[in-house]
Parts: sequence; C-alpha cells; structure tokens
Amino acid sequence: MINYSIEWEGSEAETLIDILEKRIKHEPPPGGSLAKHMVFFPKKSSFIEALSLWMSYPGVPDSLRQNPAFVTLLSVLTLALLSPRHLTLIPDSAGEVLKIFEVKGFHRVMSKKKLYEYMKDHKAAIEGINFLIERKMIEEREENYKLLATPLSNIKISFL
Repeated sequence: MINYSIEWEGSEAETLIDILEKRIKHEPPPGGSLAKHMVFFPKKSSFIEALSLWMSYPGVPDSLRQNPAFVTLLSVLTLALLSPRHLTLIPDSAGEVLKIFEVKGFHRVMSKKKLYEYMKDHKAAIEGINFLIERKMIEEREENYKLLATPLSNIKISFL
C-alpha cells in the first residue's frame, strides 16, 4: 500500500511534505510564451519518506504511530490529495474499501461516523482527525471533513 513513488514537475524548493501541508503552493508551469522562462525540475518522492517524516514529528501520539488503520488511512488520503486525475484510479477505489470517503458535489468528504467505525478506537480517531487538521489535509465541514486538494501538475504515481 505505501510502496509507491510520486513524480511531478516543480520548482527547486518543492517537496512533497511542504506541498501536502500547504507550506508551499504548487504552481503548474504557465502556458504560452513565458513558459520557456520558467525553470521546473523533475521531482520524485516516495510515500514512505513522507510517512516516516510525519510519524517522526514531535507530539505525534503513539496511538497513531502504532495504528495500522491510521497508517492505511493516511496513505489513501495522501493519494486522494495529490491528484484529482487519479481519483478513479486509486483513491476512490481505496476509499470504497475503507468505506470512509464520499464525493459531494465537487468535494471529497471523509465521513466522521464512518471514520470512527473504521478506526474502532475513538481516542485514536480523534487524535487522527486532529493530526490531519493540523497538517492541513482536511477541514471540518458540518458533521464531516472536507479533503483539501493539493493537485500536482504532470503527476505520475507508480509502484516501486
């Protein structure tokens, strides 16, 4: 599940974690004649690097570090956030397996009730939600959570 790489074209400073946590906004290469003046580099990251970094942050509860359900959720959520073009291919089908994600209008939503059922640990579910909100991956929307899109341009997701 977590053994895949993500490739995209981006600025020199872009890292997967910075983009996912909204510290850097990924700006797709502009079209037209100015595009030749913009410098973009092939970027590559493995998800396991991103996951390892998240789990090593100070203050991440042990209940999340040692919870396979949360690690799986975080993996699927990351795929869902990276590229709207891959929704049908990976995240929606994975979401169907987890039975947590729904599409409402143009937004993907994570059901609070279904998340609690999936995690089977109320405390870990609350800590997981707080972690995802703090990392700016989701935001509270009524009784559910909206996934905050972080689309990369020219993304390629492949298994290692």
